[in-house]
Amino acid sequence: MLTRIADWLFVVGLTAVLGGLSCVPTRLEAQAARSRSVIDGVVSDTNLVALGEATVTAAEADRYRAALTRLEADGRLTDAGVDVEAAAYHRYVQWIAEEQIAALSRSGPGGLYLDLPVGVHPDGYDVWRERATFAPGVSAGAPPDDLFAGGQDWGFPPPHPERIRGQGYRYLIECLRHAMRHAAALRVDHVEHVDRLRAQWDEIARVQETVSVRLLRGTESDILADGSLDYPDSILEQLDVVIASIHRRHRMDASQMTERLTRAMALPCFKIWGHALGRLISSRPPIECRVEDVLDVAAASRAAVEINGDPRRLDLAPRWLRAARERGLRFVVSTDAHSMAELGNVRYGVAMARRGWVRRGEVLNTATAQAFARSVAPAGRP
Repeated sequence: MLTRIADWLFVVGLTAVLGGLSCVPTRLEAQAARSRSVIDGVVSDTNLVALGEATVTAAEADRYRAALTRLEADGRLTDAGVDVEAAAYHRYVQWIAEEQIAALSRSGPGGLYLDLPVGVHPDGYDVWRERATFAPGVSAGAPPDDLFAGGQDWGFPPPHPERIRGQGYRYLIECLRHAMRHAAALRVDHVEHVDRLRAQWDEIARVQETVSVRLLRGTESDILADGSLDYPDSILEQLDVVIASIHRRHRMDASQMTERLTRAMALPCFKIWGHALGRLISSRPPIECRVEDVLDVAAASRAAVEINGDPRRLDLAPRWLRAARERGLRFVVSTDAHSMAELGNVRYGVAMARRGWVRRGEVLNTATAQAFARSVAPAGRP
């Protein structure tokens, strides 16, 4: 489910892990060794796809599609319907991928943070094996929104809602159970996205009428691998505050990470650089980057630096806070609270600010609510 070597391959991502593949031809083993490429601690989908396309010809792909009419009762292809050697090779490659992901999961605390795929290829194993589950001739997508004026056609068949409900959601449960073997958390993409954000704005507006505390519309936006944020400017400029943080791909090398962060800091919207170096004390080291370069770009742009009071983070470290002060950057002391009790983390944030020689006048959230909102407005609204 996590990796697909070629669009038409009949072996599902990582579910076909061979326990009995003890005799693999030397040529196949040599080819499979090429797949042992790891990018940021994750098996490279691009390399695996390239391997699949290089190994199996278009003619063999046509033979596979034709073989769909010659299925055994248990959903398996007959030997006459598939290139056995090619199938063994692809299963071996996927076994290597499984071994790599399992090793990565064991090497860090708590497992990996993975994406949960939201669809399968119409010619893939899942649709073929679960023919009674999926809706044939239908393509999943999304209605028009601010990101895609014409809507989206994702090109994969959705599970039929009545059939999947009648099965007790067996297929979805199996997918989740399989994906969670090596994952501490799963991210589900393309779900409610902008619509959910707008619903949250409506709720904030309703609650604001009942309380005297100033409520701000904000988001913690992911800094993606290329330095962009996971919302477009048209959305960000409608918010009151934006925290820009890295949550994935912490193992990029220093040059790649520096480029990623400088691009993010140079974006025109005002952003607060959240838990800047991503450390988790005693479990994950800070990301590797040229911090001075990132601070230089942040100081020349519209940005502030979070002083994170979560006792597991305490980020940035005092020496980098002092370096940020020297460049004239401003700060936001944050609790990074995920519960009411964690609001008490503010004292740790204040302690870190003092260790970095940060003065009260340099902390944006020591000002009035109106002044704070004005200083962090992404679009520079008055």
